[in-house]
Amino acid sequence: MMKNKKKIITMIDEMVEMLPTPKHLVDPDGGPKSWREVDWMVLALDSLKELVVGKNLSQIEELRPDLIKEQALKIVDDALIAADREDLQHKRKMIMEGKGEKAVGNSWLIFNLTNIRNLIEENE
Repeated sequence: MMKNKKKIITMIDEMVEMLPTPKHLVDPDGGPKSWREVDWMVLALDSLKELVVGKNLSQIEELRPDLIKEQALKIVDDALIAADREDLQHKRKMIMEGKGEKAVGNSWLIFNLTNIRNLIEENE
């Protein structure tokens, strides 16, 4: 069982709450943004939460305790790749608009996913 379970679940819940809903996904130009990327992220976070909560996984955990951790890290890594791609697009857009100060550092999503990854890795 993961020792940082409560922290991870709290972070996942906060991240899902902060992700935009379809009504918030509208470009300033008036056109809709892609809902697929955010929808995928919500599904990935839900899957991660199920792994961390561990419902119906006791037999798997008995046989291969490393498998749950492996799967959780895979989900986080996939989410990090998607978030990094989105963050890079945002940075390019800000630089092109002359708003370089908004292109510094990582997004909140990358920051939180990295922290979740570190918490999962601590479970040795």
